[in-house]
Amino acid sequence: MITITASVEGPTYAHPVHRSNLVGRVFPQLQIACIALLVSAFLISCGGGPSSSSQNPTVTSVKVALPPNQSMVRAGQAIALASVVQGTGAFNSAVTWSVNGVNGGDAANGTISAYGAYTAPGSLPSTNPVTIKATSTADPSKSGSVGVPVYTLTVTPSPASVYYNHTQQFTATVSGVSNPTTVWYGGYGTITDAGFYTAPTTMFG
Repeated sequence: MITITASVEGPTYAHPVHRSNLVGRVFPQLQIACIALLVSAFLISCGGGPSSSSQNPTVTSVKVALPPNQSMVRAGQAIALASVVQGTGAFNSAVTWSVNGVNGGDAANGTISAYGAYTAPGSLPSTNPVTIKATSTADPSKSGSVGVPVYTLTVTPSPASVYYNHTQQFTATVSGVSNPTTVWYGGYGTITDAGFYTAPTTMFG
């Protein structure tokens, strides 16, 4: 079985292409990178910096950081954000998270954990991009936020059977973001930037 994938600046969608009449299934891929980013987000949010007994504990700023090279999230998938809290003295770096003004988020807007792991809703939210906000628990007047677009990606035809040395045109439909750039990948054979796939001439072609 050959797997054709299409991605939109980061998250990947796997699409099965069966050689000849072979039948197979594609299982969801584990988001290992997301787990690593989640650990990183936890470590950053727990840091308070050097303290001094002569300083009153004060939070001076709160920022929200997105993972490198990932500025959007596909519907139903997750993204790990980090709160970067700065201050003086032995300040408390804890924050509370909200999505579009809802503490912890909800089914319509997506949910976010206490550690900044945001899971997008299964369909596009009515307010998109969603605004994810981190608010200092020590000083609620200090907060930071970031807008995260949620998108859907559909590849057609799905599934598709392509014989050796034959071709198939695939189409990626993206909703939720403007002017998306779609990148195509194929494990065997070749596929153009426009999604035109050419199967190998033999099994090991």
